[in-house]
Amino acid sequence: MRRDNPNDKTRILSHLGSRAGSVARRASVRSFMFVFCFFLLAVTGCRKESGGADNPAARRPSSDWPIFRGDAGLTGLTRDPLPEKLVLDFTLAAGDDIAASPVVAGGNLFAATTGGSIIAFDLERRARLWEYANPDGFEAAPLALPGEALVVAGGLDGWVYALDAGSGTLKWKAETEGKIAGSANYLRAGGRALVLVGSWDRSLYAFDAATGAAAWKFATANYVNGAAAVGGGLAAVGGCDARLHFIDCAGGREEGSVDTGAYIAGSAALAGGVAYVGNYGGRFLAVDASSRRIRWSFDLPAEGRGFEASPAVAGKHVVIGAKDGFVYCLDRAHGALAWKFRGRDQYLASCLTDGTRVLAASADGELALLDLASGRLLSSYDLGADVTGSPAYASGHLVVAALDGGVYVFRGE
Repeated sequence: MRRDNPNDKTRILSHLGSRAGSVARRASVRSFMFVFCFFLLAVTGCRKESGGADNPAARRPSSDWPIFRGDAGLTGLTRDPLPEKLVLDFTLAAGDDIAASPVVAGGNLFAATTGGSIIAFDLERRARLWEYANPDGFEAAPLALPGEALVVAGGLDGWVYALDAGSGTLKWKAETEGKIAGSANYLRAGGRALVLVGSWDRSLYAFDAATGAAAWKFATANYVNGAAAVGGGLAAVGGCDARLHFIDCAGGREEGSVDTGAYIAGSAALAGGVAYVGNYGGRFLAVDASSRRIRWSFDLPAEGRGFEASPAVAGKHVVIGAKDGFVYCLDRAHGALAWKFRGRDQYLASCLTDGTRVLAASADGELALLDLASGRLLSSYDLGADVTGSPAYASGHLVVAALDGGVYVFRGE
């Protein structure tokens, strides 16, 4: 297993610092977070390198994409067929950078800006419905909580905001003790809906969706960056402690954890009782959720070019974009490389799949529609704007948000 390279921190800063315009503004938040992960791992003596499809919990109406990655298992799988060609239909203006993924529910799109707003748009009328302001900003994707008419998002100020989905009125807010960089997730336990949120105070929280009251809190050893994937009564979450934790959703008790060898910047996907996750050291793992045993692992060939995105899971394949500029498709059973596709830039956003095609968005705004079986390029589109948030696909709309404040909506099938 590879170990820390003291030049990693310098490489990350120099790479992000070289990006212009809106990327520079994003780097002021995101690069600060990840550099601090490196720093904290070093001063605490940790020597590691940084570190669904068939899931009942993932079921949802096919017309909605209510959460980052589409479902509670965070599989990145849509049940609706992706278009055969990328054709831009229209663009919505948020007015500020969008670093997070948009979500869609009930025909409405919800986006969170780094400048400090959660915005709702009516996709059919192409009109802004409401805007909720938080001057500290958002880097986490919102959650349109199914069945609850709530939009929930964690802010960079450490607060969790729950808004009425129809009006944007604040219903409740709950405080954590650190920045929130990852999307909220949800589950139902004991007759109530719970919202799961990870924080930079090193904890995963469960809040009552109706009141915002804390149901439980699980403490990790370092910052929690991504969202928790939910399935089979468990939540799988990673962070800067380099471990993938499996938490009992009902009571917040840890069932076990796995050392991935490097800190985890993204989110895991849970499908078929297996958690799939990539770390910042360039290792991708499949972990059995029940036994917490590593089934297989796959290592990137390039030193220091890891994973920040989350995987998409469909059928026999798992697909993920990496910071080395490739999209990797792996055999889900054994981890063998099926194909890889070279994009124009690194991949910070996560891929989306319908089980036949894959949509990948590189950091410089190149959208690539690929054949899942072969990796062949089917269609491409240049947004002309940088992208870090993952695409969404719902209600016949393929949606990509960008750091120029644009929400780009493509024609569906």
